Amino acid sequence: MVKELFAKPIDYTAIFASTDSNALGILKAADELHIRIPGDLSLIGFDNIPSTALPRIDLTTIEQPKKEMAVQAVDMLLDKIEKGTQGYVHQILMPSLVQRGTCRSLT
Repeated sequence: MVKELFAKPIDYTAIFASTDSNALGILKAADELHIRIPGDLSLIGFDNIPSTALPRIDLTTIEQPKKEMAVQAVDMLLDKIEKGTQGYVHQILMPSLVQRGTCRSLT
């Protein structure tokens, strides 16, 4: 699918991959097709898996606040157990941008 995307003229400046694993596949395909990341195209992933920080990869990514997610999940579970809380709880947690080497400035 990625090679099909790259088979067409690139009229965009960046790809946001839904996961870091998908971004790594895009990075590999771009390398095979001599598309320079970030020279020709910027790339960003999502999850901040450990391998994305390796110097050869150096993937810019979005990191979820995993510790905060775990703390809030345990708190909600304890509320259900101790207080009999029912229903759904809507929480908004802010992710963070991990700037590395696969995005370039357009200015």
